[in-house]
This record gives sequence, structure tokens and C-alpha cells, in this order.
Amino acid sequence: MEMVSLNYWGILAGAIAAFVVGAVWYGALGKQWQEGLEKTIDVDGPSPMQMIVSGITSLVGIVGIAYIYGLNGGAGIVDGLSTGLLVTLLFTMMPIANNYSWAGRKFKLTLIDVGHYIASFAVGGAVYGFVAAF
Repeated sequence: MEMVSLNYWGILAGAIAAFVVGAVWYGALGKQWQEGLEKTIDVDGPSPMQMIVSGITSLVGIVGIAYIYGLNGGAGIVDGLSTGLLVTLLFTMMPIANNYSWAGRKFKLTLIDVGHYIASFAVGGAVYGFVAAF
């Protein structure tokens, strides 16, 4: 496996950006998301553990994006954005869509969850690319 140089500030900034996109995404679409699940979530909001897990998964996702960005000789925002989109489409969208289909989940729920990852990792990748360019 080829070693690449990772920009740790870029990873941190990208992970924070991806996390914030997720918070805004589900803040705006939370009611529709709950309808897609056909259940209601506690009105007190997410637990600290749920937020920690979301933060860690954002961080791990951006580390993967940063690694692929480095392997491809990434150089800026557009490369970060395209790497984030590619990773999401190949490794996130397809398994979620497949699993939700087999589980009989509503298509609206699939769109909301897949859209979240597309937006989060596209923005997180772009932020990584921006920071890594300096």
C-alpha cells in the first residue's frame, strides 16, 4: 500500500464541515426522516453518544477521502469535492440503497440518508482540498 502525506488540519476541518452539514441536513429534514422511519425520535434530540458516533464517522470518512485524494495527486477544492463525491457514490450510496431496498424502507428515507452523505462528504472533501492546498 502506497503511503501518502495527509494534511491533519485539513482532515479536522473536513470532518467538522461534514458533521455540520449533517446537523443542518437532519435539522431541516428531521421530520421527513422520522416519517420515513415510521417512528418518532425523542424530542430531546440526539444523545451525546449519538453525536460522538456521528463525529467519529465523519472523521473516519474524511480520512479515507484524504487518503484517496493523496493517492490521486489531489490539488485543491475541486479535487477534494470530486473525491468526496466518488467515495460517497461508490462506497456509501450503493450499499445504503441496496440495504434499504431489501429492508423495505421508503424511497424518501433512502434519498434523505444518501443525500446526507453526498452533501457531507462532498463539502468535507472540498474543505479538505482547500486546506491541503496550502
